[in-house]
Amino acid sequence: MKPFIILTFPRTGSTYIRTWFNHHSMIRCHGELFLPSYKHVDGFKYHCETIIGDKILAPILSNFYIQKIPFVSMPQSYVDSYMQRLLYDQNFPSPWVPFHDKDQPETVGSLNKPWVGFKAMYNHVYCNRHLQRWIEEKGFTILHLVRENLLKQYVSLRRMKVTGKSHSCTKVTKATPVAIDIHRLEHHIEKMMKRIEYFRNIYATNHPYMEFTYESYFRNPVKIRKQITTFMDVPDEEMQDSKNQKTSTNVLEREIANATEVVRWIEKTPYAHFLEAYS
Repeated sequence: MKPFIILTFPRTGSTYIRTWFNHHSMIRCHGELFLPSYKHVDGFKYHCETIIGDKILAPILSNFYIQKIPFVSMPQSYVDSYMQRLLYDQNFPSPWVPFHDKDQPETVGSLNKPWVGFKAMYNHVYCNRHLQRWIEEKGFTILHLVRENLLKQYVSLRRMKVTGKSHSCTKVTKATPVAIDIHRLEHHIEKMMKRIEYFRNIYATNHPYMEFTYESYFRNPVKIRKQITTFMDVPDEEMQDSKNQKTSTNVLEREIANATEVVRWIEKTPYAHFLEAYS
């Protein structure tokens, strides 16, 4: 058993990559297992419910405000028993099958694979000291997925919050334009740059570590696939792509309602190169 995590942040294509991983004969990759609102049976939330009992914990964990709080206060024994099951129990639930792959469930989710991993957002790791301990003690391999263009990442994040849709399986012809608050955008870019560097410094020197970007994958998926399979020392199989579609039109005026204001500000900053993605 070789444990790994896809360490990332929202709107980086991580669901696409996770689904793609599960089509490999030697890689099993679960979703955001430590997300408080994760509803699938392989998640930590479900594990906690079965330990204490649905009547006691389920109503608490389903509370909207509780879901906003990471599992930072959960007992260490809960995390230990959960991680033990995830990594070593052959009866652990398979990775959930995305709705667009229900017609071919035999191609994803097999437990009989040497690589076992899951997707973790920065806050899932940062706020869970017990999970951090497992990552350190078991020598997890870190696949650090980042997004170079934090302007597009922020626009995508805002659009998701406005529309309530995180993914699409149909070809996007028109994105929903969103208004961008300049001060919040600036704060977001600075915060994300610091967090990327923070996790890079923690794991790059102490773990098997590979960093790749959303942009590099979609520019040349075959090249990145070969780099990842070489890094993980698994066969370079031609894995099936996810049917998820990007929700971007790459047209600035169609994505940002106040595009002129955003351009005027960003052109005076070190982030002006983010506009190149819209040219």
